[in-house]
Amino acid sequence: MAEIILFDMLYYVLIYVTLFISVFWFMVFFEKKEEMEKDPEKPSKTPTLTMIIPAYNEEKTLGKTIESLLNQGYPKNKLEIIVVDDASTDNTAKIAEFYAKKYKNIKVLRHNENRRKAAVLNTALRHVKTDLVGFIDGDSILENNSLMNSITYFNKKNTGSVIATIKPMYSETFPQKLQKVEYTFTALVRKLLTFLGALYMTPAFALYRTSVVKQLGGWDENNFTEDLEMGMRLQSKGYKIETSLNAVVKTNTPESFSNFWSQRIRWTRGFIYNSKKYTSLFFGRKFSHLGWFVLPSQYILVLLTIPVLLYGLYNLTKAVYSTLFSYYHIGFDIPYILTHLGNFNLNYFNVSLFAVTLIALALLINLGSRQIKENINKLEYILYIPLYPLINVMIWLCVFYYEIRRSEYKW
Repeated sequence: MAEIILFDMLYYVLIYVTLFISVFWFMVFFEKKEEMEKDPEKPSKTPTLTMIIPAYNEEKTLGKTIESLLNQGYPKNKLEIIVVDDASTDNTAKIAEFYAKKYKNIKVLRHNENRRKAAVLNTALRHVKTDLVGFIDGDSILENNSLMNSITYFNKKNTGSVIATIKPMYSETFPQKLQKVEYTFTALVRKLLTFLGALYMTPAFALYRTSVVKQLGGWDENNFTEDLEMGMRLQSKGYKIETSLNAVVKTNTPESFSNFWSQRIRWTRGFIYNSKKYTSLFFGRKFSHLGWFVLPSQYILVLLTIPVLLYGLYNLTKAVYSTLFSYYHIGFDIPYILTHLGNFNLNYFNVSLFAVTLIALALLINLGSRQIKENINKLEYILYIPLYPLINVMIWLCVFYYEIRRSEYKW
């Protein structure tokens, strides 16, 4: 009896928190709807910019990445590109050298041993003398005009970084379809976070003020989610991160579920690691929505969802087993079974609350798809909404296990 009462309490709190957060995002969206797709006015003077491309075994995509930068329409005399080959074992270095010989504003640097992305960015940073510095992953492609649409946000003095809207390059396998819907939802939320001054990550593609990055000492080479760490560091120093829906970067996403799982384990452990590193962001007076709502809600949702979902799955499994056991004793009498299908002990109020929560999530995803012009079909909605929370809970459970065991962090 006590466990049922506890479960009901946690369930109602979870539903309330989820609906509160959903309604909050709807309120921010409709308040800022007219500003969603508007970028600030272009600066009177275009800043000089260096784009860094970290590359490790990217022979299949590196050429397209470089060309996507060259085709931006950014003044050639103000754009430099530095490709850093992180000791690739394929033809990445040869492709980079080919473009460097063809274009004067492209430089190639090489590591003799693989040192990972943060070290790559720091190696290039030592050669940067431009107003702005940015990076784009070697497996990503920047859509036209994204650079010009991004630099407009540096008109604000406290802007430390600008990121783009991220879309998956392909959506063929099940994990990729799952990620397409997730990225659509994420794009909307990240834009809404900018209105709150609470965006705290700089993934896949980002621009920074060079002076700020150098002042902060570059990227943390001992951090295995360096883009998240840099975002939190910028926030901790009083700089804001912006995002443009008109700047779009398409990136490769894991094709297999095992690669998807490994990536999310790394990202989630990185979030916990950097949360501990930047505890000052939580409930700090000067961090407003970020410290009092955005960051704490990540953990509150997880800590509520895990016990509710596990207990729910336990009860469902027990009910299915009990039903099948009963059917076995009556010899799986089909006429009897068909006439008693409605005899389930359901709490329709709880079911209704759950349905409303799923509908709210679906509506947010739909708003995101309209804002970034990403087509999501009905089947993808059906796949994403029930499965992603379950997968996310399994990832967090696995991460908690690793953290308790103090397992070694893996890239």
